[in-house]
Parts: sequence; C-alpha cells; structure tokens
Amino acid sequence: VKVPEVKQSMTVNTKPEHVWEAIQHERKGMDRTLLSYDGKEATIDEKFASLPIVGAATCTYIEKESSTNERIDYALLRSDRFIVFQGSWIISPGKDGSSTVVELSNAIDP
Repeated sequence: VKVPEVKQSMTVNTKPEHVWEAIQHERKGMDRTLLSYDGKEATIDEKFASLPIVGAATCTYIEKESSTNERIDYALLRSDRFIVFQGSWIISPGKDGSSTVVELSNAIDP
C-alpha cells in the first residue's frame, strides 16, 4: 500500500550548516533517545505522548545522512502503532546566500 507523502518547505534565516546541526541536535530531544550513530547513520527511539486519533506511540527509526550534508532520509524499523513512518529532510542554500530552504517530506500510516 502506497502511503501519501506530505511535504512542506520553508526558508529560514541561517546558513545550511546551522540547520544541519539543529536537526542532528534534535536526535537527543526530550522524547527521543539516540540508540546509535556512526557518523552517517543514526538509530533513534521516539515516544509520542498524545497524537490525534492514535494516542501514545513509540517507534524506532533510522536516519541516513547524505555525504554532502544536504539530505537526511528516515525510515521505520519498528513501532507499536505505525506501519509506515518515513520521509526526508532536504537542506538547500537560499538564493540570497545567507538563508536556507528546508523541505520536509513525511509519510505515516498508523
């Protein structure tokens, strides 16, 4: 079953390397546990306390970083609620040279 993907894009007023570092920093967020990281691939356990319709959920997923630090793809390893949990972050320099375009795509099937 193909799950529809939702995409959103926004421009932030900072350099791409700062966005990249912020995404990596969030791997150790309040409801996330970084299980492993080898420099290009992270395994993360995340707990969602209260999702609409779904309620509480836990999932373990993998994030794979591109060698150019322009993209992070993530995909589900296991979950107590999700059948599909996948997507990507795409980070591109803005046209003005000092901003960054961030695109998030996400597909979830509970």
